[in-house]
Amino acid sequence: MENASTAEHLLRDLGLVLAASASLGVVCRALKLPALLGYVGAGLLLRPLIEGPGAELSHQVIEAFGEMGVLFLLFTIGLEFDLRSLGRLALPCGLALLLQTVGMLGLGAQFGAWQGWDPMACLFLGGILCISSTMVSVRSLAEQGR
Repeated sequence: MENASTAEHLLRDLGLVLAASASLGVVCRALKLPALLGYVGAGLLLRPLIEGPGAELSHQVIEAFGEMGVLFLLFTIGLEFDLRSLGRLALPCGLALLLQTVGMLGLGAQFGAWQGWDPMACLFLGGILCISSTMVSVRSLAEQGR
């Protein structure tokens, strides 16, 4: 009987995530905003719903969905990646990458220091900001057709 409960939680969480993300993504697109804002909004709205009984399962399921989303995003980037274009854009892209990495690591370090975190936690936050900001940038550019 516990397996049925687990499957029900999985399907419920998947349905909630997909419905909320799709709905808010459509609303944001109608408002001429990036759909990514709708996805973030869906996460903010769903957070209270996945707390409480069965929350540990829900957190594991949502984390798995998040990892799958990153996997699909990276796969999409790989499909659209053109090595010939990289040669022409190596210098400007390398410079932008360096500036973004230094900026996000610095931002993470400043915020972490402000919160009283240890240096490793600050570095970890900066790394997360580097990765997520790159994903957001790529997604936004893709939506604009650039």
